[in-house]
Amino acid sequence: RLMILAIVKSAGPLLIAGFILVILIFFFAVIILNGVAGYIEEAHSDDPYVDMMQVYFCSMAMALLTLFMSITGGVSWWELQRLLLQIHVMYGMVFVCFISIMVLAALNIITGIFVNDALELTKADHDFMIQARVAQNSQNLIHLQNLFKSMDADMSDTITLSELEAGLRRDSVRVAFSRVGIEVPDAMAFFALLDTDGSNLLEIDEFVMGCLRLRGNANAVTTESAMQRMEVMIKASLTAQSDIKRRLHTIERHVSAW
Repeated sequence: RLMILAIVKSAGPLLIAGFILVILIFFFAVIILNGVAGYIEEAHSDDPYVDMMQVYFCSMAMALLTLFMSITGGVSWWELQRLLLQIHVMYGMVFVCFISIMVLAALNIITGIFVNDALELTKADHDFMIQARVAQNSQNLIHLQNLFKSMDADMSDTITLSELEAGLRRDSVRVAFSRVGIEVPDAMAFFALLDTDGSNLLEIDEFVMGCLRLRGNANAVTTESAMQRMEVMIKASLTAQSDIKRRLHTIERHVSAW
């Protein structure tokens, strides 16, 4: 997708670069054709290089195609270099200069245009994704605030466990939770996860922030509830161990006193 966008965006610079490329190829084609024509006129009838020159440089169109193929892999440029060296060393140097300019400069510039545009589009795409995520979070925030108000039956700006259970019995509320990516299999466990201050009342900030924390994972409520129960069990186990140690220490003191 980024490559297609890069091609579309760089169409203008690409046309300009292609036009310059054609002009360069045409300039070198004129020079080489002039030398080939002079060589063929003066060559003997049994010259083995004449036939090859007529294949690659029989016309201006063929000369342009030959030079284009020499820089794109269509024909080995050494094969053409051997023919031009038969004319004169100067034409061989001209051809080497052409290859150097096209491969090391012109084609790399065109490649750089695509790469630069692709990088810019990647950055723009990343920024767009961030903006879309921020917009989605804002929509979820508003949606959760409206959901809270719909379950606040007594208009007290707080939700009790009974109000949450009553709300979850309505299909509209369950659908609303699903829209933000939250599944609530157990109302009591869900309420306990959101009630961070242990007041048995959910204020709007507790509700919204808790839902945003749990959204996007269908098993988040179950997992968080299980972790919370495990934490309680661990604390109870540690308390029991401390109590056992205290009792053992008391028994040891009584035994020592006897």
